[in-house]
Amino acid sequence: MRVAEACEAYMRELEARNIRKSTKASYQTLFRQLQAFALESGAEAVSDLDRAAMAQWRERWDCAHSTQAKRLRLLRAFFSHARAAAWIRESPLEGVRRLQVDARPTMPLSTDEVRALLAAAAHKPKEQALLLLLRYSGLAILDAATLRRDALQPGGELVLRRA
Repeated sequence: MRVAEACEAYMRELEARNIRKSTKASYQTLFRQLQAFALESGAEAVSDLDRAAMAQWRERWDCAHSTQAKRLRLLRAFFSHARAAAWIRESPLEGVRRLQVDARPTMPLSTDEVRALLAAAAHKPKEQALLLLLRYSGLAILDAATLRRDALQPGGELVLRRA
């Protein structure tokens, strides 16, 4: 099976399994990169992506270790499916160890950093409002950016429900 066909088939599988939209978006990005590499390296079929080819591709990755670990997780799932579907005999990632990722905690901004952000947004009321909401609510950026007006109660109380 060709690489592009295998990627498309796996995306249909993800759709059938009702996988989250964000996960499917991650696979789409990964598959664009994988297909570009396969085209460049002359690997037409998914079975042409052997350990050496995958190692060569991994050496080019210049992203953070956490991103590399995520790519490997996604690729493992893809090649596991490819093996189960008999597109390949064995996964080219078999025997490849997981990456050691040192997760550093995200530290809050200093007072000076907050002041600098607010000064930069001084003439942009929407951006300044978003920054102040983030500062005083503790919300994540996605939650703050998608916050509904009715979540703000009279008296300034913020009411949210998260799943």
